[in-house]
Amino acid sequence: MDEIQKLNYPPVKEFTDAFAKILESGEDADMIIKCGDWEKKAHNIIVGNRSDFFHKAITSGFKESQTRVIELGEDNSVNILRLLSYLYTFRYCDERFADDASPNHKGEPSFVSILDCNVRMYVLADKYGVGGLKKVAEQYFEAAFYKLPSHVDKCAGLMAVLHTIYNTTLESDRGLRDLVVSLATQGSDFYTALCSSEQSRPTAVAVPQFVTELLVKTAPGVTLKPCPKCKMTIVAKPESVNNGNMARDEEPLLSQNRPSSDNSSDRNVEEEDALLTGQHKSQRQKRGWAFWREVGVFAWALIATAAVIVIAVMYQHQQSSHPKSKGGWKSGKPSGKRNMIFMVSDGMGPTSLSLTRSFRQFESGLPRDDVLVLDKHLIGSSRTRSTSSLITDSAAGATAFSCGLKSYNGAISVLPDHSPCGTVLEAAKRAGYMTGLVVTTRITDATPACFAAHVNKREEEDRIAEQEVGEYPLGRVVDLMLGGGRCHFLPKSTSGSCRKDETDVINMAKKNGFNYVDDRSGFDGLKFGSAVKLPLLGLFARTDIPYEVDRRNMNDVYPSLDEMARTALKALSEATRDSDQGFFLMIEGSRIDHAGHGNDPVAQVHEVLAYDKAFASVLEFLDRDSTPGVVLSTSDHETGGLATARQLHQSYPEYLWYPGQLVNATHSAENLAYQLRDYLGEGSHTDEELDDFIRETLVNEGLGVQDVTDEEVKSLTDNSDPWPASYIFADIISRRSQTGWSTHGHSAVDVNIYASNPKDAHQLIGNHENTEIGEFIRGYLDLNLETVTRELKEKGVLYDTIIKDGKTQSWMGERKLDEEGLTQLDHYHGDFKRSLECGCVR
Repeated sequence: MDEIQKLNYPPVKEFTDAFAKILESGEDADMIIKCGDWEKKAHNIIVGNRSDFFHKAITSGFKESQTRVIELGEDNSVNILRLLSYLYTFRYCDERFADDASPNHKGEPSFVSILDCNVRMYVLADKYGVGGLKKVAEQYFEAAFYKLPSHVDKCAGLMAVLHTIYNTTLESDRGLRDLVVSLATQGSDFYTALCSSEQSRPTAVAVPQFVTELLVKTAPGVTLKPCPKCKMTIVAKPESVNNGNMARDEEPLLSQNRPSSDNSSDRNVEEEDALLTGQHKSQRQKRGWAFWREVGVFAWALIATAAVIVIAVMYQHQQSSHPKSKGGWKSGKPSGKRNMIFMVSDGMGPTSLSLTRSFRQFESGLPRDDVLVLDKHLIGSSRTRSTSSLITDSAAGATAFSCGLKSYNGAISVLPDHSPCGTVLEAAKRAGYMTGLVVTTRITDATPACFAAHVNKREEEDRIAEQEVGEYPLGRVVDLMLGGGRCHFLPKSTSGSCRKDETDVINMAKKNGFNYVDDRSGFDGLKFGSAVKLPLLGLFARTDIPYEVDRRNMNDVYPSLDEMARTALKALSEATRDSDQGFFLMIEGSRIDHAGHGNDPVAQVHEVLAYDKAFASVLEFLDRDSTPGVVLSTSDHETGGLATARQLHQSYPEYLWYPGQLVNATHSAENLAYQLRDYLGEGSHTDEELDDFIRETLVNEGLGVQDVTDEEVKSLTDNSDPWPASYIFADIISRRSQTGWSTHGHSAVDVNIYASNPKDAHQLIGNHENTEIGEFIRGYLDLNLETVTRELKEKGVLYDTIIKDGKTQSWMGERKLDEEGLTQLDHYHGDFKRSLECGCVR
């Protein structure tokens, strides 16, 4: 290990040799992780003026390597294969780039080399099942290809990429074959563009023989045709890809010297000349055996095509009538063991995707048709109203998911008559499934609470905490909980508590069998699920886990949504390996909603990207897990009334929006507001010192805004309390990016529905009520919610308590006072006029 520590700025070869030596010595995987700062070493590998383009890929690869060692630490041989697959890929690319370093390239690798190396990285990642690096390779390949400066370079780059894939494998899994098809299609589009271009072009483009073979094997519908218009002939030339075994007398299929067939276009030139010149060409027409053979072949092909169409129509009808999931369906229901992963993007509306997609394209230099993983799985939309308002809150929204029933704003799996409704998680546990909840907010917040608790008012998070660990009529129903909200589990007198009483819910959970972890070290000890002992309660923050844009700078303190999701998936999969039933897991990207409430576009884009990453990890899990499963994703509502447009002045607006203004921001508005609060709490500061701190540290560095006005700075000094200050910081960056918001609350906009496969969730294609999502989960897992509801009602009376005045207090807490408002929509009360009178903003 000392050998690596000595390498302050190691070249790739020296580093990989030293690292391989350590691995092969059999040292423990955990010790390897502790040998140094991985990200820093990845930075050090880039020496000289190497392109930052591939630097990001190397850094990402090392992070993924570190993650995989922790996850698979029990099998050191697998670790060696995975790590060396990265390291030797980097060595190859480093040496390849060094060869390219010339005055023409200004010390940077050529795009062709970048393309070639990224494909090699993709192939290795695909071979060893490393999704993170595979995704990096895909992104950087696409960006590099579109940045190639000329048609000739595109041609050379495409040939290099296809050649690499051809030489590496043609028998890999579906992912690589799909990439090959995509590349082949791009090749066809390239040649079409080349033919119609007005730029100068070569008189001939040599297409290697392996390309035509590749197209035949992977994309039979793609063809490369000669282009008479630009006098270009596409020639297939022999290459060494097939071990150079092409016979000397064997000419390539598209060779210029190959004689044409009887029916080729070459033999029809004279006929075309006759039509153009008017001079008749005498021919004796023959209809011999060849003619009638062609007629017969045509007739047979016509009949066969008709038969295929008929069969396809019948198959499609069968599929629409009786769709099949990976596990198969019988009598309209899924059959066999299966898993259900339900993901909630709290507060994410359709515009959140537009905002994040454009931000990502700008930040990474991606083409305009690059999309998020979620975009590829959109199947429908959901209507979100509750019984008490056209604009729902998270409690009523999540109750629609968990119970499949509408209720009032604030209800935690309780109906307007204050009766409990059984949830899909509770019913799943009763049916033998393992269950889990993963969030980035408090585990007692509305969305997770609606799956494992029942209270009349969502504010009763102390009561929710007790119910979630099993102190309610059904006992313990959750096997795994990961998130924040530790303060509601600690006695009032304990540091860090926010409870109103002295109940120790952590101790209560332990008595009910829970294992408990509460920090990053404890989370790392779970080894991404391979070392989890269920039931598990993990509370990693006093309240909410910080926004992803801030958390990434505190990675040693807080786990990410993706890390917690992967840990839960692994743990529940292992726990159900020998079971007849699978598991139900709810994963929430909780703080997208908070970013909307704060009108913070910086926090918003990073939260959506974190959610998209977790969604991709779930898809990867489903592809690799042996048990059939479905991931369904939607939002409970939209927050903020977000718009990718903003009118800043009275004059007619320009049609502009600037996602690039969000790229340089390093912190959320919330984080900057707390920094301001802490600065003011350190002691007395002069007005000049405070002004400089706000301008330079908070606005210039934190938001990346260089033109803050005196009025904006003054508004921050006059409103230093975190929440007004947070809104001001958010408005500063929103105005620069021309991002619009209509509210700090929720909106009534329809939200998107996503699924791993539309066939698995065909009932939700199109527009639906949010309750239909709960009904789908219930149907997919074949659950009986009515039985659970009866049990809650029958046993619930045993958990009622007597309060001070001698009255009985329901185990679900106090009721809402406005009973009529729980089932009827509110109406206009002159709010706008009242707002004007009080001079306040609502």
